[in-house]
Amino acid sequence: MRVNPRWHVTAVDSQTIARLRREFSEELASHGKTAEQIEDGTIILGELLANACEHGALPVHVELHPKGVRWRLIVSDAGKGFTPRRQTAAALSTRGRGLRIVERLGGTISIPREGVSAIDVLLPFGD
Repeated sequence: MRVNPRWHVTAVDSQTIARLRREFSEELASHGKTAEQIEDGTIILGELLANACEHGALPVHVELHPKGVRWRLIVSDAGKGFTPRRQTAAALSTRGRGLRIVERLGGTISIPREGVSAIDVLLPFGD
C-alpha cells in the first residue's frame, strides 16, 4: 500500500494505460474496496485519462488521495486548460460524455479554476 500514489503518463500507448489502470485497481483493492467499487473507480479513471490524452497535452499526472471518508482522484495534464460546459448532448453523441459518465457513477467533479488543465473527482465510495 502506497501513501498518496501518483502515476505519470509520458506516452499514450496501450501498455502504459493498461499498467496504470491495473496499478490503480490494485491500490483500491489494497484498501478493501469491493469489486464494484474498483470497477467504478477504474471506469472513472479511464474517462478522465481519455479526456486528458485527447484534449490536453502530455505528460498526464494522476494522483489518488484519501479525503476524509472519501477518495480524491486528480488528473492533470500540460494542456491549456478548459472550462467545462454544462450542456445536454444527444444521447448517442460520442463527444462530451466522459464527465457525464463520471457523474452517473457517483463521482463528484470539481475544477480547481477556469483555464487549469486539471480535474478533481471525489470517488463514489468511502473507507
